Amino acid sequence: MIPIFIVEMITDLPISNSLIRTHTFERGALDTAFTLSLIRGIGIAAMLLLIAKPFAEFSNDIRVAPLVAALGVGSILRCLSSPAAIKFVRELDFRREIAMDLLGKIASFSSSVAFAVTTQSYWAIAVGTLTGPVVTTALSYYVAPYRPRLSLRHWSIFSNLAGWHSLGQLVSAISWQADRIILSRYISLADFGRYSVAENLASMIYSIVAIPLARAWLPSFSSVQHDTARLSQAYRKASSASATIVVPAYIGLSIMSDPAIRIILGNKWTEAAPILSGIAAGAIFSVLSGPVSSLALTLNRARFATILVAADLVIKLPALFFAALWFGVTGVLFARAGAGLISLVTGMIIVHSLTSLEFQKQFAAIIRPYLSGAVMYASLLSMSHWLSGIPVGFNLAAASIVTILIGIVIYTVALLALWFVMGRPDGPELMLTGRLRRATKSKGLVGAGEAVDQAEPMDEIIQLITALSKEILQSDIAKDEPFSDRSNVLLSAAQLLHDYNVPWPPVVCEAVIKTVERVGAIGDPELESPLHRHALLSLENRSNG
Repeated sequence: MIPIFIVEMITDLPISNSLIRTHTFERGALDTAFTLSLIRGIGIAAMLLLIAKPFAEFSNDIRVAPLVAALGVGSILRCLSSPAAIKFVRELDFRREIAMDLLGKIASFSSSVAFAVTTQSYWAIAVGTLTGPVVTTALSYYVAPYRPRLSLRHWSIFSNLAGWHSLGQLVSAISWQADRIILSRYISLADFGRYSVAENLASMIYSIVAIPLARAWLPSFSSVQHDTARLSQAYRKASSASATIVVPAYIGLSIMSDPAIRIILGNKWTEAAPILSGIAAGAIFSVLSGPVSSLALTLNRARFATILVAADLVIKLPALFFAALWFGVTGVLFARAGAGLISLVTGMIIVHSLTSLEFQKQFAAIIRPYLSGAVMYASLLSMSHWLSGIPVGFNLAAASIVTILIGIVIYTVALLALWFVMGRPDGPELMLTGRLRRATKSKGLVGAGEAVDQAEPMDEIIQLITALSKEILQSDIAKDEPFSDRSNVLLSAAQLLHDYNVPWPPVVCEAVIKTVERVGAIGDPELESPLHRHALLSLENRSNG
């Protein structure tokens, strides 16, 4: 499987990212996307066919050659999915994508196990690898109908990002394997095996949490890419949300490394727990990689995303080499953490170059999750020692679940406390408190006093946005000015009311519709933006009512 992952990673094209960035969703663009995906799939299959025999000889197992060649067919199948399904990502609707991916994995696992049990053959690997793409591809055409047609007429949509993206993927592939290549020469085989297992477990957080989050930021940034102020605000929200989710996930894994290793792999792998703890702790500095890359792609500055990856590799390679040479695995863990911290600073510099967003504002957006994570870590440290003394079994699993729940509560309380102390700035905490109110059917987080405290500012906002909407409609500012400060205030206030689930007055709906349509007519945010659709739906519901 390693050669397939490497080849697919290096040959990856920014097809989905390019479609998300486009304002139009024309048939020709979909045809070009399908054609490019098909060419990539055929190219991957051809490359795997060429390396199948050399890889088998390197592995000292000639049976690997036909297996690798057959797995190339799976690459073609994965590249045949309906490109029209990207419309759901643009609309921030990930339910269908998650469902397709889940059903594909279930089909792959089931078919692989069934074939292995009935035939006792290693070809079960190929059966599972091919079944998943078949199911996922078929489902993509069911949820997003599309008639395939070959065309490269809209190549220009994708060519601007292809070169830098491909270079970035190549650098990522090298960085992905750099520590293993270096460590394999300077530590024992047993230590190398423990390190590889720990890294594979830690990477699950990245694939399950960080990657889906990164995919969500691109359509969010694309909707405001022509307004620097709103784009900067969107980036701050994205970086804050990424840190709020990713930081506690990695810290939690660092704390729970011992029970996680023993429950998943058994007691024989216990010595891999400290390595997993160190890898997870150092990974907390990677929270900006997704938002920064999405921001660079949105602004058609893919080279900045490549620079971020290249800077990480340039710093990491010598650090890993000398750390492994002098201190072994422990040194590599510190080198990874140090390289991640420098990469975090590099990401902030890139964001400042792209949007002129001040460093203190970038830092303020992510500081609360780090401080809350530190509180969670300190609080659960003694419990982690207690868990290490519980034998593998039901008691350990139950105690681990209780510890995780306690950690979530501690982190959430610390996060909200810091949010209140810092003046309740805009961020994921605002959405969290709003959902808590709706879940408890209460207007206040801590009681009636808070309800009054929140109700009064919201009433004032409604009054102000109503007056502003009347002014905009009377002066027809949406027609006279492409995007004014008043239009910006209107949309920001409307978004705030929408986040708090507060109904818009009809005059606000009309002003939002006019403003968004005017901005869309000159090529700024898309005509069918979420605020525009919400305004139209609100007016329609009122007229039907």
